[in-house]
Amino acid sequence: MDETLSPEEALRIAADTRRIAATPGIPAWLPVFAGATMALTLTVLGVSDLVAGAAGQALRIAAVLLGVAHVAVYVELWRRWRRGGLVPLMDSRVRERVTRLSIFAGFASGAGFSMSGHLAWGTISCGLILGAGTWYRMAGQVRQQ
Repeated sequence: MDETLSPEEALRIAADTRRIAATPGIPAWLPVFAGATMALTLTVLGVSDLVAGAAGQALRIAAVLLGVAHVAVYVELWRRWRRGGLVPLMDSRVRERVTRLSIFAGFASGAGFSMSGHLAWGTISCGLILGAGTWYRMAGQVRQQ
């Protein structure tokens, strides 16, 4: 601290620097929301394939709206982090887990498609698997903070 910098200003600068340097936090509600919307989007989409007529079309619209809500939350969080001067990046360990989860989910949904013989049941099983995986992965990130 030099003579031109008051102690209050030095504390303010230190607090601002610490806030900017902090990693962006994942809200505690995000894992539940992300897992639920992922599972519901694909499950409702699969059910809409099983239901014919106007009810099926209404379910398809609901699935699209759920998917948009799922993506919109990520976009809003990213926008807030960027506005705060932060660029959230995943560390390599998280990336490895995401890759393993994606491979597992791909095999599981492929098995669901082939065993069921119907695209709707495969979509439903894939949605449930990806939703549970999303919740599990993100809940682990919240606990680490």
